[in-house]
Amino acid sequence: MTTYWMIQVDEGTVEEISQDFVHRGNRAQHRLPANRMTMEPLAGDPVVLWRKGSGVKAGAVALGFIAEVVEAFHARNYRETRQEKDTLRRSVNMVVTHLFTEDPVLRVELKEDPRFADFTMFKRGGAQVANPWELEKEQFEAITERMPDATQPGFPFVKYKINVEGLFEADGTLAALEQFKTMVRERDYERMGMEIRSADTPADAEADSILEPQTRPDSLIARLVMWDTEVLALSPTHAFLNAVRKMKKAGDSLTERDLRVIEFEQYEPESTGV
Repeated sequence: MTTYWMIQVDEGTVEEISQDFVHRGNRAQHRLPANRMTMEPLAGDPVVLWRKGSGVKAGAVALGFIAEVVEAFHARNYRETRQEKDTLRRSVNMVVTHLFTEDPVLRVELKEDPRFADFTMFKRGGAQVANPWELEKEQFEAITERMPDATQPGFPFVKYKINVEGLFEADGTLAALEQFKTMVRERDYERMGMEIRSADTPADAEADSILEPQTRPDSLIARLVMWDTEVLALSPTHAFLNAVRKMKKAGDSLTERDLRVIEFEQYEPESTGV
């Protein structure tokens, strides 16, 4: 049985998570307070991120799931640098899948929804109780119904074609394939290239999104390994996140039949005399 959670954090934490999501998507995990010991969140449970505040600031700003439940030393507000007085507190690592900080689902809206009529957090002084808050399925749905269209879990998905590639200095095809599988399994974005385009985009048109590798082999002769796959997603950014998940599942199960290998000659730029 699925249990739904809400975790409230301050505006500074929301900003940090937003910046991380823009740059890293759901490759990042965000440690959040979950020290209310009568509650038992589990890995995989859906979670709503709630921004504290008054008026139009307070509301749901992100949706995701719990990747891990951990215990670590924290200051009481979970954000200050660790000091001697810190104690061992329970936390959850949240992966954000939907971010809507610019168009939040506000508390003033939800308070009018009968599904939140008895929600303690919305009562005077109720928000002072420790995280996390358990949501009824109907309350979770009341939030997702109000999310911006393009971030709703049920919004129509588009098929995207993904090309993942890596360039390796390797002695033979099999060695290059093994290096590629290691790159995928470890999600080594320093060496990885990724091109994302919607299925109806012409092959010669500019891709919707391109991830450029940061490092290349020094050898003039290298082997380029390519993997073509498809995902369903809401946007190129969402396609990237889904591709990352698909890569994690594929890992060592990739075979020579799934991949293409091309021997590639790298050209050094000609030196110019002064």
